Amino acid sequence: MNIRNYVLSFRKHFLFATSCLMLSVTTFAQDQVDPVIYSKSNRWVSSTKIYYLNSLRITIHNGEDIKFITEGHRDHKPVWSKEGDIITFFRATGETDAKPFNQYRTHICVVNSDGTGFKELTDAENPNLNPTWTRDGSNRIIFSRMAKSTFGNNTIYWIATDAQMNDASLISNPDNTEWAESGLKDGRIFIYRMNRTMYILNYITPFYTWPYIQSYFLLDPKTKKYYPVKRQNKYPTHKLSLSPSETKVVYMKDLDGKLETYNDAVIAYADFDMEDLVVKNEVVISAENSDHIDMYPRWSPDERYIVFSSSRENGHMWNMEQYIYDLDTGNTHLISDENFSIDMYPCFEDVPK
Repeated sequence: MNIRNYVLSFRKHFLFATSCLMLSVTTFAQDQVDPVIYSKSNRWVSSTKIYYLNSLRITIHNGEDIKFITEGHRDHKPVWSKEGDIITFFRATGETDAKPFNQYRTHICVVNSDGTGFKELTDAENPNLNPTWTRDGSNRIIFSRMAKSTFGNNTIYWIATDAQMNDASLISNPDNTEWAESGLKDGRIFIYRMNRTMYILNYITPFYTWPYIQSYFLLDPKTKKYYPVKRQNKYPTHKLSLSPSETKVVYMKDLDGKLETYNDAVIAYADFDMEDLVVKNEVVISAENSDHIDMYPRWSPDERYIVFSSSRENGHMWNMEQYIYDLDTGNTHLISDENFSIDMYPCFEDVPK
């Protein structure tokens, strides 16, 4: 090859490499979306309270548009379905927040995201808590029920959206104390099991003395088979949410061993190895602070963000606002509307807990 051809060949390859680099940089820049803008460009649901009202309303956030789809009640923990445009939540009766968990009286409810089709699926004879959805296309609602007469006795049920009142089926072992966390595409459910004796003793003792109080499993509701899930540390975790790709989990990590106290908990996410059934490579994204609570984390549809509730700026332990955490930058941003005195339990559209 003569010098002229060599120079031309070098110039050709240099220009090609430069154009590829510029394209990559441009694409990278375009991919950088401000987290607050991201939250405004995706629909999500939460429980909100306006200053002069006593109720918690299920609220749809759609950019600058805010729509209340329930009112006049205390409606908690909305979760958007993966199949269809339906939201499930639980409705509290009486002064629920002032009572121990086993004295709660709550309905499992559904409502369409446009506010139509409201339905109570259970009565409020028991504490019916923390509903979420299956991800296998069956669109059942999974929820936990605590026995009203026995502290620490908890079982898992599911129910169809078109079922009659109280037509729920028990899917966990009634001899165990278990809580439902998150559904999988193959029909199994992320659950945790508490050692009942340890749980009761731990509840009434002043110090953290039971490091192995909790175990995680995947429960197959059809076969009733349990698949153990390994974790890295001894700390109890709760309010776990599985990412849409089922490769990550986010949860509240409890630092004092008492799940009923929230101000010691931090938010953390980790990898989930489906093949080996192990949660690993934990990253903590909030700091322990006894003056406020960080709680109820959920994933964004693209898994680049985690939304959660926090009282860090409101001056009162349970006056919550919504925050969004950017996994790429490690930064956290406030996204709640300033007109709400309480805005809690965020969940993006079509991304069930």
